[in-house]
Amino acid sequence: MSKEVADAMIASQTYRSNNACQKAELTFDFWRYAWMTKKVDLYLAQYAPDFASENMSHAAWKALRAERINAPKGYIWIGAENKTWSNNAKQYQVTFKQNYKSNLYQDTVIKTLVFEDIGGKCLITKELVISS
Repeated sequence: MSKEVADAMIASQTYRSNNACQKAELTFDFWRYAWMTKKVDLYLAQYAPDFASENMSHAAWKALRAERINAPKGYIWIGAENKTWSNNAKQYQVTFKQNYKSNLYQDTVIKTLVFEDIGGKCLITKELVISS
């Protein structure tokens, strides 16, 4: 997704609907775009308000993610390969190969993101690293 397209979508919020997670792929694209462009507020906005990770409160998780995204690095690239989508009545989920690269670090993991419609917004409620 180009920066221009993402900025236009952010401005219009057209990706939100009454059944927001029918468009979970757009939330996924926003998540990647925000991470790669270091737009911390937009990145964090893709997560549920009570999202927590590995023995951390939501506030501690947000602070850690902001610190890591804002750390001095020249670039961040998030590749997403072999995406497999599934859904049920309540959730959408994608499992994919994530290739993270920056000028300081790189890794590849298999990750699953779970999305739910929360208040008319499709938000990430779980993030699981399946293998590294």
